Amino acid sequence: MSFSLTKLAMIKKRHEFLAVKSGASKVGSSSSSSFGSSWGTAGFLLQACLREDQKNLQEDKRSEARFGVTVTNNTIRKMISAPQKGKNPKKVNEKRGPVSVLRNKMRRRLKEALRQIAPELARPGVDYVIIGRQACLSIDYADLLKDLEKSFKKVHRRIISSGTD
Repeated sequence: MSFSLTKLAMIKKRHEFLAVKSGASKVGSSSSSSFGSSWGTAGFLLQACLREDQKNLQEDKRSEARFGVTVTNNTIRKMISAPQKGKNPKKVNEKRGPVSVLRNKMRRRLKEALRQIAPELARPGVDYVIIGRQACLSIDYADLLKDLEKSFKKVHRRIISSGTD
């Protein structure tokens, strides 16, 4: 197993995650000032948005890309409480159950995939958020990397702005 030492600028505050979400959800609206996009796969949803302070700068003068990775507790609870063949669903203790273990495992997996793909494909001045889905743990890591690479390309094609593409 190889470890990547690439240090990524991370999004950590909730209002930054929400800004990316709102910027990505404006795509397809009638306004011509939307600067975001999203693309979903079986394992994750990738949202991207050009930061407000970066919109009028040229690409070579923009600051570095930032990344956020999140997995909701509801995603994990649905995985755990899904009925399996011949077994009764277990009641999951919110404080000490496998919820946090699985959520952290998904986040680590997505972050490592980002460290490998992002240096080549991320654009400066853009914020990216990856939201993990249930299939993230079950799909092969090589397929996860391919999906992430494809998602970056799709999101970049969809970002609407003058001077971004």
